[in-house]
Amino acid sequence: MCVTGFEVISRLRNDADLRYLFKGKQQAGKGRPKQYGEKLFT
Repeated sequence: MCVTGFEVISRLRNDADLRYLFKGKQQAGKGRPKQYGEKLFT
């Protein structure tokens, strides 16, 4: 993996907060567009 340019992450912190990127339709109205969706792990 390292030879091809990928970095291996073997363990994350207990408080790591991984989220999917939001790819749905944005709501109309005021405010910033939604950037992240639901959590990867709960």
